[in-house]
Amino acid sequence: MIMASRLLVGMAVACLLLLLPACTDSPELTLGVSPTEPAPAIAARLESIAKRSGLQLTLVSYPTESELTTALAQGDLDLAVLEQPPGPVPGMGIIASLYPSVLHVLTRVEAACTGASVYDSLLGQAVFAGNVGSAGSRLLNELSEIGIAPQTGEMRVLTSAFGETPDTFLIFGGLLSRDARSRLQGYCLLPLGQAGRSLAGGAAFRFPHLERFTLPDGVYPELASSDVTTLAVRTLLLGHSSLPEAVAFDLAQVISDSSAELGEVYPLARVGVFAPLDPARLSLPVLPGAQRYQDKDSPGLLERYAEVLALVVTIGIALSSALVAWLRVRRQARKDRLDVYFKRLLELRSELAVSTQAEEVAAQVRSLQATVTQLLVDERIEPDASLVAFISLSGEVLREAEDSRRAP
Repeated sequence: MIMASRLLVGMAVACLLLLLPACTDSPELTLGVSPTEPAPAIAARLESIAKRSGLQLTLVSYPTESELTTALAQGDLDLAVLEQPPGPVPGMGIIASLYPSVLHVLTRVEAACTGASVYDSLLGQAVFAGNVGSAGSRLLNELSEIGIAPQTGEMRVLTSAFGETPDTFLIFGGLLSRDARSRLQGYCLLPLGQAGRSLAGGAAFRFPHLERFTLPDGVYPELASSDVTTLAVRTLLLGHSSLPEAVAFDLAQVISDSSAELGEVYPLARVGVFAPLDPARLSLPVLPGAQRYQDKDSPGLLERYAEVLALVVTIGIALSSALVAWLRVRRQARKDRLDVYFKRLLELRSELAVSTQAEEVAAQVRSLQATVTQLLVDERIEPDASLVAFISLSGEVLREAEDSRRAP
């Protein structure tokens, strides 16, 4: 009977051990992505990387970024690859930075290619900045608001790149592919500035979600002959606010550890993953789990204030040393005063041996005793060997004076 019971317990434990991995598997997460390159390729690589790390991601495609944003905010998705929005969006937060989405202003206006401003290249021209509501379309409105681009009524904003050929493109996204560049023959890449003036810094100051970005000379040799200053927006891995903290932490760690692999898909991912998340330039909060990962290597309280603490300790030691020295000096000064009275007491004892005025000597001894007693009260002198010696000797001198007075 006992053996049968043990066998049943062993089988139950074995079943629990077999079921345990299934119970501890990470939940399956949905990752939304729009067709804007390189988001689909980055999302596919993220799915592969996460799978190796024990995280299950299922990709869900959305036709536009606005639909993707709505789906994430409503909780229809767990995760999404999206550009940082210009303002806060309830229901979502940041897990990690992925890569910068770069603004390309390309025009075939001859005057612009020989030094005219972005404003002049857009004024009265046919401009395509993407579909209505897209990141490029929003950015064009922001540039118009601060005067880098003309007002909407001062240019013909096209809703499609097909049909009428645009005079100017505002292409917002990843680096242009070789195929895309081949279809842009006759266009030149414009910097956001003129005659040495960069307008990108002003735009980034006015709209914190924008960042100044430089395309180095040689990235597009067929479109530009020098460095081009432009704008960029961070593309982020966003999560719904209900995402478990542990999952957000794991995802942030996986992305940080896989920057080189993401860089194989898109070179600017090497820049984006390690770009610091400055709260002053973020329109969304960082999810708690991701923030915990960001702070894991941050110095602790003692490390942050180590120099201050060292200074405080040094000052404390200096003050303590000074206090100890002062107490010693004061104690020595008290002892020196007692020594004076002790010396006078010895002189009176010597006088007693040769003098017949025993009562006068006794009076002086009592005066010394009263003086020393008052000194003890006033200066709170602690009893020590010198004080004990004084009291003993003074008593002995008084007895000798009394004996001398009684002697015939």
